[in-house]
Amino acid sequence: MPDCLLALETSSDRCGVALLRTHADGTTRLHLAAHDGAAEHSARILPLIDSVLAEAGVSREAIGAVAFGSGPGGFTGLRVACGVTQGIAFALNIPVVAVPSHAAVAWRLRDDPAPVRVIALDARMDEIYAAVYRQSGDDTVCLQAPVLIATAGLAPWVQAQAEAWGVPPDDDAGLCVAGDCASALHQAGGLRPAWLRDAPLRPDAEAVAWLGLAAWRAGETVPAEAAQPLYVRDKVAFTTRERAEGAGGNPRAGSPV
Repeated sequence: MPDCLLALETSSDRCGVALLRTHADGTTRLHLAAHDGAAEHSARILPLIDSVLAEAGVSREAIGAVAFGSGPGGFTGLRVACGVTQGIAFALNIPVVAVPSHAAVAWRLRDDPAPVRVIALDARMDEIYAAVYRQSGDDTVCLQAPVLIATAGLAPWVQAQAEAWGVPPDDDAGLCVAGDCASALHQAGGLRPAWLRDAPLRPDAEAVAWLGLAAWRAGETVPAEAAQPLYVRDKVAFTTRERAEGAGGNPRAGSPV
């Protein structure tokens, strides 16, 4: 297996690139580059790739697989990461790993003591992309794939589902809620304070890289033509009429249960 994996993450306002290079002695070194600015992903991502390759001292031909943050997240950002990933994978004839945004955030919570992690990411329009993971030792299991839910509806949903996820009633230590919606969730109320993590965690290229490397080694890849973003919904903004009428939420969003 070649010794380099490239990872791209552009689902939020940050454009991030990571390179994991495994050396002859078995050690793996991480190289990172990032830029903040959602409207600049398409212009910034290729120079960032060149930056991490130069730092690692390798050429593009050394890349053995490409991982990308597949979403859900910003529609334009997801298309940028997926399109560049496909271009590189086609050119080099190498496999692709799609890493869901929520899995990348769950990876950042790997040292949290709560075994059940509800990942809540900002979907705008007073909505949240939510997914649930359980951590048991080194194993991470997805209990709920990403769904779209109103911000105000997250707390009752979590309260109703917690026991099914293995969190007993009144258990403050068995579950945590994290992501980039901390302030909105505090304002919405309904969640136990002990469950909320205030740090505004987002997917990042480092998490996508490590998860991508594990998936690559496990043979969990797809060919370039099969790579695609995970959108969850197809509506990105209210129309002028909807805003004037005070409409909220995505008309296609149903119950996440």
